Amino acid sequence: MRRSVGGEGKRIQRILADVDGDDLMAALHAWEAYLEERQVFPFEAVVSEHQERGPLQLGDRMKVLQVSAVDDLYGIIVHVGIGRRRYDFPLCGLEAVDKRSPQHQIVDDYRTWFANR
Repeated sequence: MRRSVGGEGKRIQRILADVDGDDLMAALHAWEAYLEERQVFPFEAVVSEHQERGPLQLGDRMKVLQVSAVDDLYGIIVHVGIGRRRYDFPLCGLEAVDKRSPQHQIVDDYRTWFANR
């Protein structure tokens, strides 16, 4: 019996449709292109994953300014701002604040894919 992947799974499959499933960097670059095309920057986010080290901690609120890099270990890295301070942070550790916004769904789809890649 085939399981349905649901709306989230279908959206993720569309983003990665032209990517070899074994090519992590190609998948990350597909996500990067999708984010740069569809994501509206800046948007507000909070740190949603516990951090062992670093200046940002669980619950910190910030503006996500842009995609800044792609990394084979941390995935999509975004440039964020808290007041005048600027940091680079893995998108997989953030959650868009406005749960009704398209930004929330895009970030949530990416986080789901990244956690299950």
